[in-house]
Amino acid sequence: MGRTLAFLVASMLVVAACGGAAQAPTPTTAGTAAPTAAATAAPTQDPTKAIADFYRGKTIRVIVGLEAGGGFDTTARVLARHMGKYIPGEPTVIVENMVGAGSRVAANFLYEAAPKDGTAFGVFNELQVLQQALGQADIKFDAKQFGWLGSVFSATIVCIARKDSGITKIQDVIGATGKQFIVGSTGPGSNTGDFPQTLRTALGANIKIVGGYNGTAGISRAVDSNEVQGGCWTWESMSVTQGKNLQDGTMIPLVQQGDEKVKELGTTPVAADLATGDVNKRLILAITTPTAISKSFTAPPGGPAERLMALQDAFTKAWNDKDLLEEAKKAKIDVAPKKAEDTKKVVDQLLSFDKVTIDALKEALAKK
Repeated sequence: MGRTLAFLVASMLVVAACGGAAQAPTPTTAGTAAPTAAATAAPTQDPTKAIADFYRGKTIRVIVGLEAGGGFDTTARVLARHMGKYIPGEPTVIVENMVGAGSRVAANFLYEAAPKDGTAFGVFNELQVLQQALGQADIKFDAKQFGWLGSVFSATIVCIARKDSGITKIQDVIGATGKQFIVGSTGPGSNTGDFPQTLRTALGANIKIVGGYNGTAGISRAVDSNEVQGGCWTWESMSVTQGKNLQDGTMIPLVQQGDEKVKELGTTPVAADLATGDVNKRLILAITTPTAISKSFTAPPGGPAERLMALQDAFTKAWNDKDLLEEAKKAKIDVAPKKAEDTKKVVDQLLSFDKVTIDALKEALAKK
């Protein structure tokens, strides 16, 4: 008996040392199990609700790197009128123009200074990505780090000339005896500057480039007033600003380059088909690769991933909206959108050209 009592006392001391006596089960209603810790934890917040709560009552700024009235601006304004309804919280979407250096000013701003909370995104000339690959010193962005939303269509670049310039076909400006063709440009890093500059080497074209215009609308006005004899820019914009002049023969299409030929241009030749030698053909194809993601919209880097995904989703849905498509048709905006991941693939391609191609492009673009 004494040994049994001693054992019991020792056992009680061990239990006490380990944290005290065992607790009785919590009483429950008959037939109902006690709630577990997981069951009593607060439910996870709906991510869509969090996004909606953030955007409700806010304004999203769309930064356009070229002047009002041109193709980039028109496209951005059509998008802005419809995209907000597809963003949770339905924020207001407005457009702001930030011109300069062929839209490089806007690209640098989006990367460095624009809000990174999902309340800003923008569009700049897609050729700026190639300018990064070429190592331009005043580029302050890394295109791989942008939050790409997607692109609107695959463009075709067209060069046109005033009929009274005496230039009626691209062959008129090719070779040692070719006539001088004076074109307007927004500057390096744009289709309006880099495409005709490349044609100087790839085709041996006698082209003089006058820079400083703030957009294709400005170039178009300069062509109309005979400040310059013509220009090279995307058909999507040109068909709006110069469509009537092309129809009545005031302006003559000289050459085109893109994934597809423009049917309205009939037998207007493709630039790469005119080039002799593999190097010259590669130059033309490389300089026009960015047109596969024409009108690419992007958000600044480093923003919340869930808000970027919301903008990407809204971008895709907006370009499939029947009202937007009807408005785009009236504005003569071509629509064949690429999603964010497909746009990013082209960006990565542009930044991975081989050294031989890059060196040849640098030389061609530096030619005086």
